[in-house]
Amino acid sequence: MDAPKTRRENEVWQACDDLWALNASLEGLKGDSIRDQLVKLGYKKGSPNEIYKYRTSWKESRGISEKSLAQTVEVADPISRAVSLVYEQIKNEAQQKITAIQCDSTAQLEALTKQNQELVVGLENLQEKHEALHIEAEGLEISLELLRKNLTEEQQQNKAFKIRQEGLELLLSELKGTYTAQINKLEKQLKEQGHLLSDEINKAKLESRVERDLKIQAEAQNKKLVRDLETLQKRNNKQQELVLKKEFQKLTSLLKKLKPKTPKTKKSLPPL
Repeated sequence: MDAPKTRRENEVWQACDDLWALNASLEGLKGDSIRDQLVKLGYKKGSPNEIYKYRTSWKESRGISEKSLAQTVEVADPISRAVSLVYEQIKNEAQQKITAIQCDSTAQLEALTKQNQELVVGLENLQEKHEALHIEAEGLEISLELLRKNLTEEQQQNKAFKIRQEGLELLLSELKGTYTAQINKLEKQLKEQGHLLSDEINKAKLESRVERDLKIQAEAQNKKLVRDLETLQKRNNKQQELVLKKEFQKLTSLLKKLKPKTPKTKKSLPPL
């Protein structure tokens, strides 16, 4: 037996089943009777065309026709008609439950289909995100490898620079020690030469004072001898004149020896 295809068709079929259970005749399945029964069942009356359309589909599903009714013996027994009515009601209720289950199953199937489609779309989105993340991860891995390479090169450069720096510091320390020793040596030499120069200057000053005193004495004696020579010349004393001349020559020679000496040049310092 076919099932109703729509909710309205199911309602009309239910009204027809109720009327058929009461009369078992097509005479009770008129349009007005069906609309009245729909109202009793709590449904809308609907249009005549709709009712006749679904009444026809009901008759086809139940296998009822004018010919079959003419050949069927009318059941006059009230008990049989009551049993038939109960049977039809049970059958209609079962049909309604089946229809409801089918509707629910259809709704659930549609919901599951929709949910499945959403899951498929979500899965596709996740796959796209996964691919994007995979590409990004590969890019990050390449960048990380480059950073590691650059870091390794930088570490090697820093290591080489540190070695050069340590070498330069060692060389600087050695040079500093060498120059410090040389500077200390030069300072010591300069100090010693300073003492020597100071001694020589003091000695030169002393010699200069002695020479100056001798020169003064020689000039004084020279003047005296000149005066004596003039006196002797006046006295015509030739012998004493000769003696005085000799002494004068001696004094002259002495004066030449006592002439101021040229200052001594300072000793050149040794190169640093």
